[in-house]
Parts: sequence; structure tokens; C-alpha cells
Amino acid sequence: MQGFKSDYNENTLDNINKQIKSLQRRIEGLYLDKLDGKISEESWEQKNNEWQAEKEKLGNQIHAMNNADKTFYEGSNLLLNFCKEAPRLYKSKSIKIKKQILSLLGSNFLYKDGKLSIELNSVFYNLLEIQKSTKNSIDWVRLSDACVAITDF
Repeated sequence: MQGFKSDYNENTLDNINKQIKSLQRRIEGLYLDKLDGKISEESWEQKNNEWQAEKEKLGNQIHAMNNADKTFYEGSNLLLNFCKEAPRLYKSKSIKIKKQILSLLGSNFLYKDGKLSIELNSVFYNLLEIQKSTKNSIDWVRLSDACVAITDF
């Protein structure tokens, strides 16, 4: 999944950068046409403003992608830290905190035949699915039996 995200980002950034370079070449050519008297000042100003605005919009898209990437990794890090700390917090905190931890994890808890099943909230379900699809086991996805023993989904 992460490889797909990286490939998508790389391809998108490449396409945006190609568009920016193309616009820059147009702007430079347009300016030369203006200097050579091939186009009027008004035509140059109109097209120049249009293409500069397009370049700025594309630059904003790059900026937004970079911020989204940063937010993704910051959020993932917070989530991973929570998963690592949840068992310790669960063991050492009050009933109120335990309820909060469990409500963050999911809903519809059922304990039957020595097994606890839970309907995970989407973010934890997605982590579990990523872990299942990854060849190497990712230890942080296991929420540990101290917090919730998730078996047989």
C-alpha cells in the first residue's frame, strides 16, 4: 500500500512539474514574441497573467501534496505511539481511561469461549489489514493481549 502511495505521489509530482516547465517555456516564448513586436502589450499581459496563475495553482498543488504527506506521517506516528502505549496505559489506569481506550479501538465487544472479538474502528482495521498483507510481521499493529486480544476476524 505504501509503495502505491509513493508511486502515485511521484507520478503526480512529475506530471505537475512537467506542466510547470511547459508553462514556463510558453511564458518565455510569449515574452520574446512581445519583444519582437509579434504580439501586443495587451495580449502579452493577458496570456502572461493566465499562465502565471496556472503555474501558481500547480505550485499550490505541490505544496498541498507535501503538507498532506507530512500530515500522513505525523498522524501515523501518533497512532503507532498510541498502539505501543495502549497496553501499558490500559493496565495502569482507571476504569474511565480503560473505557476511553476501548472506545477509541472500536465497538461491539464480545467475549465468548475465552476469545474477545471487537468491531475495530476503521483506522485500526486498516492497520490490521496492512499488517495481514505485509510479508514481514509488523509488531506495532498487535494491540497486545493486555489491551485487546483480537483473534480470528
